[in-house]
Amino acid sequence: GWYYEVGANVKTKILFPEGLKLTEDKYVLRARFDPADEYTVTFYSKDDNDTLQEYKKQQIKTVLGNTLASNFHRELKPTRTGYTFKGWSTSETGAVNFNTAVKVVSDLSVYAIWEAKTYKVTYASGAVTNAADMPAEKSYKTGETVTVAGEPSAAGYTFTGWKYDQSIKEAGSNFSMPGRDVVLTAQWQRIDYSITYVLGSGASASGNPSRYHADTATFTLNNPVRPGYQFIGWTGSNGDAAEMTVTLPRGSAGKRSYIANLRETGVGRVL
Repeated sequence: GWYYEVGANVKTKILFPEGLKLTEDKYVLRARFDPADEYTVTFYSKDDNDTLQEYKKQQIKTVLGNTLASNFHRELKPTRTGYTFKGWSTSETGAVNFNTAVKVVSDLSVYAIWEAKTYKVTYASGAVTNAADMPAEKSYKTGETVTVAGEPSAAGYTFTGWKYDQSIKEAGSNFSMPGRDVVLTAQWQRIDYSITYVLGSGASASGNPSRYHADTATFTLNNPVRPGYQFIGWTGSNGDAAEMTVTLPRGSAGKRSYIANLRETGVGRVL
């Protein structure tokens, strides 16, 4: 407050609006300041689990109209995976507004304000090389809901889901976008197919497989043998035109059935 002095002696404090009663010839008024008040500013920030945590406490001494005396808060820069720190706010969800113009007249809580970064979700075909209908890459912000894309296809395989870290996600399921790029890898179950043969009485075709799958190495059917008959070709899954050589390349799919076509010659036939 204001005090007056006569000569070198400081006298009584002046109480306003009562004012000063003039009893002396000359007065010198001097201002006196009490020590600045101290308040606590508590800074909060969310962690990688989206949980609000206390980041730092700071004692503030208010001076010059109760505003911040320094830019100390600019040195406080928390980190959070998948986010860019933008500054401090007096509201948990508000705009950045905490600066040297803020008046601190009581204990105060301020909050870190974040901007989500953008990352990519890509889809990989996994173990197969013939996948079709693979989903396109898409971008998401950290924390945004990702809806897993639809099912691809591959001849000889059944699609069983998308591998995401250590879990399997079904098409149409959701997860929250982490603060990093994500690769979803297609998972497949290989299909075993049967092969049947119609050889006719007395014919044999040793070594021909009864089952195969898309990863079976390329193979050619062994032609059948029957005494007194000449083999003139296979028909069936390869078509209606008889073929002397039927080869199944690796990557083939589907059940197969083959008919051995034989012509009687009488040569070598036991009567």
